[in-house]
Amino acid sequence: MDFYRRGVIKKTPLFLYRMDRVSIVIFNPEHDLCLANGNPHFVPPSSALLFAEQGAEWMCNLKRFHPVDFFTDAAHAGQIYYRQCVDTHCEADIYSWGWNTTLKTFLIKSGIPPEILPEDGILSSIRALSHRSTALPLQKDTYSALCLDDIDNYMRIHHNVVLKAPWSGSGRGIRWVDMQLSSHDKSWISKILSTQKSVLIEPKFDVVQDFAFLFYYTQQKGCTFVGYSLFKTQNGVYRGNKLLYDIEISEYLSQWIPFEEITNAQHTIQNWLNSILKDTNYQGPIGVDAFIYRNQGIFKLRPCVEINFRYTMGFIAHELLLYKPELYKSTWSPMSPSPYKKI
Repeated sequence: MDFYRRGVIKKTPLFLYRMDRVSIVIFNPEHDLCLANGNPHFVPPSSALLFAEQGAEWMCNLKRFHPVDFFTDAAHAGQIYYRQCVDTHCEADIYSWGWNTTLKTFLIKSGIPPEILPEDGILSSIRALSHRSTALPLQKDTYSALCLDDIDNYMRIHHNVVLKAPWSGSGRGIRWVDMQLSSHDKSWISKILSTQKSVLIEPKFDVVQDFAFLFYYTQQKGCTFVGYSLFKTQNGVYRGNKLLYDIEISEYLSQWIPFEEITNAQHTIQNWLNSILKDTNYQGPIGVDAFIYRNQGIFKLRPCVEINFRYTMGFIAHELLLYKPELYKSTWSPMSPSPYKKI
């Protein structure tokens, strides 16, 4: 197999390079599924692993990874490490889309030494932070239900709701319910309560536009605002980004909401993230999904829908224009056979 080197989308034979230190960036979009399962030996579905292999090149658009030697999926990271480090006695830095115990276990089995991978305590922190209840202080009307009666009581007030598993992959673990629970809904709720101990429930919103606040956190600098991501979803599943610069995204969103309200929300989220992360060992990207919705003819802001303690497609879309300015005003749908389309 060929691998991607130093951010260039040119396939280059693996054996050509001998370096003193190697940087390997792993694209593992199956990350959320691994968090939801929680088993270090979990085997993600083949569709997710295939997308990881096909999409590894997207990671080279992240400027934080320039220069980087290799972009790959988890399945081939051990092969790169063995040929570039074991054979030549050089050191390695390993980065990923998102860290979890499944990835670490797999990499160790692939021959990568555990001492150059994140400690188990860090992985536990990432999984705890990724629980949907982490965002509850930023979410009005969202409730953590511990039993079916909690959900029934909530639905007496909010008749049309969205149910969410505490951990789940993109679009998975989310159910829309109108007026009353079906037998399938109740079965799903029982399963989630059995495996994850709670179900998040919130009102169903008339969403007009999805977007995200992008941050990066370090213990030295705290939470830094990176920019915005303007994207679209379908039934909770990510479908693609509009490739615009931040100033244009802010102008676009201002047609519904005064931009001052959006920047105020950004600062509130940023300060809150600083407060909850200062005593943790987390360091890395944070994507906070948000949306604008319509309520009785009035447009309102839902400033926090989900918090992702990992990279997101929004991070890649935000920086694509740095390396491919010709894509300006395109839509980018990485899961599509033809990912770029002009707006």
